[in-house]
Amino acid sequence: MALQHKRSSVTNKRPDPIGLSDGQLALNLNAASTGLFYRDASNNLVKVGPVHVGSGAPNASPATGGATGNTVGEQWLDTTGGNYVLKVYDGTAWRSVEIEPGSARQLLQTNAAGTDVEFTSNIDVPGTLDVTGAATFDSSVTVEGDLTVNGTTTTIDSTTLVVEDKNIEMGVVTTPTDSTADGGGITLKGATDKTINWVQSTGCWTFNQPTNFNDHVRINSSGSLGVGTSSPIRRLHVAVGGSDPQLRLQDTSATESIYSAIEFNGDSSRQAFIGKAGSSDLLIINDNNSGALRLYTNATERARIDSSGNLGVGDSSPDARCVVYRQTQFSGNTVFAVKSDAGSTKSTKFMVDGDGNVGIGTTSPGQLLHLSSASPRIRLTQTSANSNAFLDAATSGVLEFSADDNNVAASSSMRFKVDGTERMRIDSSGNVGIGTSSPGGKLHVESAATTAGWQIRTDSVGLSNESGFYRDASDHYELVLRNGSGGLSFLKNDGGASTANLLFNVQGSERMRIGSTGTAQTYADGSTDNLFLSNSTSAGTSVLLLGGRHSATSTTTGTVSFRVYTNGNVQNTNNSYGAISDAKLKENIVDASSQWDDIKGIRVRNYNFIEGQTHTQIGVVAQEVETVSPGLVFDTPDRDDEGVDLGTVTKSVNYSVLYMKAVKALQEAMNRIETLETKVAALEAG
Repeated sequence: MALQHKRSSVTNKRPDPIGLSDGQLALNLNAASTGLFYRDASNNLVKVGPVHVGSGAPNASPATGGATGNTVGEQWLDTTGGNYVLKVYDGTAWRSVEIEPGSARQLLQTNAAGTDVEFTSNIDVPGTLDVTGAATFDSSVTVEGDLTVNGTTTTIDSTTLVVEDKNIEMGVVTTPTDSTADGGGITLKGATDKTINWVQSTGCWTFNQPTNFNDHVRINSSGSLGVGTSSPIRRLHVAVGGSDPQLRLQDTSATESIYSAIEFNGDSSRQAFIGKAGSSDLLIINDNNSGALRLYTNATERARIDSSGNLGVGDSSPDARCVVYRQTQFSGNTVFAVKSDAGSTKSTKFMVDGDGNVGIGTTSPGQLLHLSSASPRIRLTQTSANSNAFLDAATSGVLEFSADDNNVAASSSMRFKVDGTERMRIDSSGNVGIGTSSPGGKLHVESAATTAGWQIRTDSVGLSNESGFYRDASDHYELVLRNGSGGLSFLKNDGGASTANLLFNVQGSERMRIGSTGTAQTYADGSTDNLFLSNSTSAGTSVLLLGGRHSATSTTTGTVSFRVYTNGNVQNTNNSYGAISDAKLKENIVDASSQWDDIKGIRVRNYNFIEGQTHTQIGVVAQEVETVSPGLVFDTPDRDDEGVDLGTVTKSVNYSVLYMKAVKALQEAMNRIETLETKVAALEAG
């Protein structure tokens, strides 16, 4: 089997394995990529050598029918970027064996004797380096993974130790405890050791030398801590220039009821402290049972809160919750003031002068309490109902009281008390009650029956010139408009509680009376009735009299001009019942038309009134009559007690006309009966 020579103008071009027998060699004579190849039993083209050198992988193949790529074990010296990296194809990808003479990385090699591994330059260990015996490195060592030293002592003979990571752990054992950490620290060797050690018994770090943190924080040999100063003169000395805060305490956990505190101890126990409580409160506490909290300016005590909680301003022995004392006192001198606005424009909003006068909105209070503003107002708020009451100087010379300004309570009122008892009330509707808490009108005056009652008079009682309205202890009520002997008066109970008459007097003479039984009378004098109304318990006997003469208690004596009874009967002067029907009052008199159909269509009903009488009535219903004979029905507008039209009507029947219709229909019926009787008689005779 002869060696085949293959020529190609394409770099990395591989011979076509189809043209080769199994195991036959082929030599590619391309000057840029000479190579020796053979075909294996699987018809794969395998490169024997030499190693391909270049920046591109040796992967050129025939377009069709040739090798599909590189074979396992094929080598390539990659010159990309000027580096020399030996790579081997593993059937999937190229794996590198790095060779870079003169750089920080090289392959492992032994010494001339072959007994030790030699590194003539830096060592790059991407993984873990495990050296069982001693290792000496004459140059730099780079460990890209973890470095574990299992020996007892690690000596670093170096000027500077550089640690890029942020944390150095010491005392790392399987189960670390405070006991295993005890004594751990750092020792700097010198004429005397300089140490930083953790001490378990005290639970803290100890420094055996003064500590200076870049001249920002220093602890001197006396144990004084200086912040911002290298020469602290107190146990804590904070010196900060500019406007920065001197000291900040912060507890981010906020798990305690009192935290971020400064304590002051006189001995082993706390005497006082300043601290935070909760999320916002600042506490300044003196724990001494008899001690006080004092505030000084210019080396002089200005204010004090004693052990009982009394505050004294200018007073070291306050005997009240708050005492403001000014030793030099004179009339008008300001003892206490509340001001607003800044600088020279600040104004006094509240002050107390040396006389004890309180000024709100004024610096010259003229009374014990003096309010001054464009709209002075005193406000009282009931928080449970959000209700307000006000006292206002509304306009010039006007004093205004208002209650329940928000109108939150329907029962709100303004009440006036004397000697702990309510004497007058103005309710939410504006009604005024005197002697009552539930006024039923705009003015309601009420008193016990045994008292003098109420009086509204423009003059003294008993004088001839008076106007008023009053009730006396005998339950007499009187409205009086009087000027000398003349005037007008209304009097109830003129003869005592048993009679209880209401009299109307004009010019000293009784002109009208409403009696205790409900009768009503008007007089031209004391004996002549112009109008008399009488009510009786017997049905149909109540009466209206006009122009009659009778005694005050009888309706049967004297001459009666006109009388109307509640049963509908009317009695005139000749003691007869009826209506005026004189022919001289009438004209166009003709026979009425037939009423037969109308009377036949009207239904006569039995019924009961909804209110009033309970016995069964007989009559007609206006709405039914209206459908038959509209002229018999008329409407009366409904009105309230004050005469206001309610928008509805009540229908009435003109019974006098209905009566005459019935008479006409009866006449027609009689005529028909007579005609029928004549016909019946004729039939019987025939």
